[in-house]
Amino acid sequence: MANCLAGFEKKATGSGTKRSCSMYLNLEVLKYSVPSMLSEPSNGNFPNRVSQVCCLILDLRKSTAKRLFKMSTNIFEVASCRARSVTDAGVMTVKGDSDHDWGSYKGSVLKSEMFVPPPHPRPLLNADQVLHLARTGYLPLNLSPALRDCLLTLLKLGHEFFKESTSSKESQYPTAQGTELGYYLIENEKEYLTLRHHYGRDTTRALSLAASNFWTTAASFLYRILSDLSTALDIPTSVWDPLLDGCLSMPASLSETTPTLLRLFEYLPGAGSAEKHTDTGFLTLCIGTAPGLQVWSPLDSELQHSGTWSDVGNQPTVLVGRTLQWLSSSRLRAGLHRVVPNAEGRRSVVFALRPSLRHPKLDLAPFGTPSTVDLVDVWKHIRGNVFNVNAQSNIRKEQKRKLAANVHSTTHGLTGHGEAPAT
Repeated sequence: MANCLAGFEKKATGSGTKRSCSMYLNLEVLKYSVPSMLSEPSNGNFPNRVSQVCCLILDLRKSTAKRLFKMSTNIFEVASCRARSVTDAGVMTVKGDSDHDWGSYKGSVLKSEMFVPPPHPRPLLNADQVLHLARTGYLPLNLSPALRDCLLTLLKLGHEFFKESTSSKESQYPTAQGTELGYYLIENEKEYLTLRHHYGRDTTRALSLAASNFWTTAASFLYRILSDLSTALDIPTSVWDPLLDGCLSMPASLSETTPTLLRLFEYLPGAGSAEKHTDTGFLTLCIGTAPGLQVWSPLDSELQHSGTWSDVGNQPTVLVGRTLQWLSSSRLRAGLHRVVPNAEGRRSVVFALRPSLRHPKLDLAPFGTPSTVDLVDVWKHIRGNVFNVNAQSNIRKEQKRKLAANVHSTTHGLTGHGEAPAT
């Protein structure tokens, strides 16, 4: 099994090979899921894990050349044999998240090299969910078992970290880039840790590993949602390859970071909050341990006008960001949300999938506009039109004052493809 996965990784990351998002994501999830699955005791959840792994293999095969056929077949056979040993039935039928009978692909894989894989990652959302996300900018979702396991480990280690002294937390994760990296404390309100790359010190290794596992699994989760949205908007999923380059697993060092980040929050009882805002990236996954996160459900076409606030409780929620709204020419609405105080305090994990800036030249033709823009300029403009809800209160006030003074500023050439929304 290890040799099979190593072979996939060599083909996926070898020199001269361009890694696609789907191939890289599925490889990373396979590396995490397969060894864990095969070592777990036999229990009722095992068939679901096999289903996930088999479907990941099918997605991975889509991105690889025919020369990898035998490797994927070997992994498929191991997973299938293990499944048969823990199920009462002689042959297990693997079902995916859609109406497809993914088990029917197994025979094709094992019998013929003419196997034709699904055209894109397996659907995660149904039509009603896609429509709800597009109209409101938010969508409550259940987590997969793998993602939930990663979350619980991260929450546990994160809570232990926040119990340490302030000086210890600051020395382990020094604040940098404003609030965009490291440990940050807002007196009498909240504290949080922003992670954007691995930390190799002994004192941070366990938390860094847990964060890395969560990052990769959450990125896979959000990428599947992006793919579903792309299908609904008739946008090829391949457009996300350069836009997510380096974002799909935690970077090894500071020099390799992208705007994508992972945050752990600890809100103080009765005080911790965040003003209403929309996020700046593509998609954000928010998961809280208690009520406090509230989302805005608009009743008309204007986001800021009539509507209602509702609390999501501890339900994992996906939010559309401003960059995705802009790319979709506002066919997808950025999700307005806020955090209100909880009498008992609140912890949360936030994973923000943001655009990579490694390929600045962005062709908008796949998004419906025959033009090219500089993605770095787009990102600066979108970031420059918001205030930082996680900064100190005096900094927030100054940022809001400047934004109010620049209400009538130009859009820096972005109006040709849906003006970036202003706060």
